[in-house]
Amino acid sequence: MSGGRGPGPAATATEALGAFAAGTRAEDLPPAVVELARIRLLDTLGCGLAGRGFETTDRALALAAARAGGGPATYWLSGGRGTVADCGFVNSVLAHTLVHDDVGQGGHPGVNVVPAALAAAEAAGAAGREVLAAVAVGYEVQARIGSGDLLHTVGDRGLRGTTATGAFGAGAAAGRVMGLGAAAMADCLAYCASLCAPGIEEPLLRGSSERCPQTGHNTLSGVLAAELARAGYRGAPTALEGECGFYRGYGFADGMPAAVVERLGEHWVSAGDALVFKPYPTAGWNVGPIWAAEQLVAGERVDPADVAAVRVLHTWWHRNTGYVHPGPFTTVEQALVSCPFAVAAVLLYGRYDRQSVTRGLGDPALDALAARIHVDGVATWGLTDGSVTIVLRDGRALSATADDLPRHLVHPDWSAATDKFRRLTAGVLEPDHAAAVVDAVDGLAEAPETTGLVRLLRV
Repeated sequence: MSGGRGPGPAATATEALGAFAAGTRAEDLPPAVVELARIRLLDTLGCGLAGRGFETTDRALALAAARAGGGPATYWLSGGRGTVADCGFVNSVLAHTLVHDDVGQGGHPGVNVVPAALAAAEAAGAAGREVLAAVAVGYEVQARIGSGDLLHTVGDRGLRGTTATGAFGAGAAAGRVMGLGAAAMADCLAYCASLCAPGIEEPLLRGSSERCPQTGHNTLSGVLAAELARAGYRGAPTALEGECGFYRGYGFADGMPAAVVERLGEHWVSAGDALVFKPYPTAGWNVGPIWAAEQLVAGERVDPADVAAVRVLHTWWHRNTGYVHPGPFTTVEQALVSCPFAVAAVLLYGRYDRQSVTRGLGDPALDALAARIHVDGVATWGLTDGSVTIVLRDGRALSATADDLPRHLVHPDWSAATDKFRRLTAGVLEPDHAAAVVDAVDGLAEAPETTGLVRLLRV
């Protein structure tokens, strides 16, 4: 696959990624990569708009209003104006509110890359195709930074893995729109390594509110890194692989994984199956068990009063304590992350979606059922694997797995992506308004600017 001018043989990884991000021309992007950028942009916007009315979104918009003073970029939902960095922060918080955004290698790239690209494009008056190119490049940089199981290596230190990568995706996307050359883009990425500031994992274990501000701060840091580079600040050329560089700092004794720059510009890591879309507002690990539970409920009506116990298997790693939180559930954060909450909601309400989250909080029946759900894991499973076994009081056992999880739910084409957008924004946007957003994203490659699309994000 083509899509960027390659670095010279003596280039450091920071310089190689900088040359790729700055030198990849929109017209040279593989069609499949452009299509994914369009789908990912629409999905992230849907996730951001769907958070309306949730406490995390309301607080972010209140913060935006308090910082009002005008600026070249727009806060989604409210339509207020702010700086590129501030809008990147707030819009990232919105996009991550429901944990409905894409996930995989590199963390949650959509919530970092899309807000940074759109805010920078609005400020620069950039054409729509440049936004799509920035999204594509930002995803690729963030995915490559996440090489070598970085997220788990960071997690071993009690840090939240996805917050180690977000600044890089945001910085590459914003810097691309700002027109940084190869050298300045390398400086930008070097500053991303210094400013990434991974957040701690403790909030996810306890159900407190830091999760979304963490990702928002990553986006803000990436935009700031691009602005510093544009202002002429120089960064360490060995910021990634150096003896005191990013990878050694976060647990790689042998230094930077070769995959970070391997076949850069030829093979798009972010276009493979390493990243998935989520069909539910939950942590990625919970997708398989939720699907399995839905199949059980669809196949046979289960009276929660008849349930003696529920056994769940999903992908395991040793710091996912928050994902097996048994309740009682007192915060939205606990509900959104917990596998027992999600499975109990399916058994009680027949499905798991945005409405199930608000309905389940404070429901004693859900707390009682979740307490009978035991979650264990399989370390070798993939992100969306899972199984659920319901043991009834009469001794019968009902089981289902996620083996038949439809591919279009986690790797959607444009049609499936638009269906998800409409479901996400039902109750937030009128059908005609939702259709207008879909049309604007659909035609973005030919749009001379992004103003029309951004205007539609005001609700």
